[in-house]
Amino acid sequence: MSRRFKQKTRGNASKRKRSTVFIAAEGHNRTERNYFKGFIARHKNLALRMVPDSSTDPVRMAESLGDFMEESGFSSQDGDLAFCLIDHDCNHVKDDQIRQALKIAQDRGFHIILSNPCFELWFLCHFTSTPKNYASSKEVLKDIIHYLPGYGKSDEDLFMRTENLLPEAIENAKKLEKRCLEIGYTIHGHEFSPSTEVYRMTELMMAVNSRGI
Repeated sequence: MSRRFKQKTRGNASKRKRSTVFIAAEGHNRTERNYFKGFIARHKNLALRMVPDSSTDPVRMAESLGDFMEESGFSSQDGDLAFCLIDHDCNHVKDDQIRQALKIAQDRGFHIILSNPCFELWFLCHFTSTPKNYASSKEVLKDIIHYLPGYGKSDEDLFMRTENLLPEAIENAKKLEKRCLEIGYTIHGHEFSPSTEVYRMTELMMAVNSRGI
């Protein structure tokens, strides 16, 4: 049985807290944590909560995010958002796992954000919309260093280093997605690459921030 959240109010508009962005990311998620800490710091109407789980299994990640939202008083009425960031890794084995995660997300009220092969493709989108067929995340990381010398997963300035190119990243990610659709790749399938849906969450977060919900 799917679980729905009891919406919690946070008082009147004058006392309303910032909207909370809940994020689940794979493994120790240093890259995602550092990037979105920088993003949130620039968007004063938002607060960040990272799911304290190091799972890399899409289904487990989705379940953990749903539980964390419930425990933390997630409220869509107050503008809260929740995202589960999954790397597809061009791996057909993950197709079924991702389908299950998408169903959990639909039932529990959050967004699945897929990147194929990996989240770091989002950084490349700040500089290029290359349709290069990456076979692994290592190939993506190799190209990132060309544009971001000294790049490392523990870099705490990832957002600051790329902030001025955010509009280009959004447009380039959309171009990659459009290309995959035009070719006829199955959306959310392992062949839907290179692609990243991180642009969707950045647009949603900026929209909520600008409304000051």
